[in-house]
Amino acid sequence: MVIGSSTSSNTRSLCQVAASMGVKSYLIGGPSEVTDEILAGASVIGVTSGASAPEEQVQMVLDELKRRGASDVEEVTVRDEDVAFVLPRELVSMKRQLRMAASV
Repeated sequence: MVIGSSTSSNTRSLCQVAASMGVKSYLIGGPSEVTDEILAGASVIGVTSGASAPEEQVQMVLDELKRRGASDVEEVTVRDEDVAFVLPRELVSMKRQLRMAASV
């Protein structure tokens, strides 16, 4: 299960990667979209989320799976990420100019 918006290219890509590995994949927006059809025949369920999916939404899906009988939840870290995004130079320059203009 990939939790996120169907309009998110990141989320859709996660589903496509799972499917390309031969795994049934489902893009869901939240716990109300966990269905008997999705769970039918599953002995292991992987859950991930798109970058913009709120952690609360992920926890609510996990709670729904537990409510439906999931008894063993294991958190797996595939890779620790420490990516930092910096503003482009142009925006840093504009921000500096705006601050200077505001202080005059």
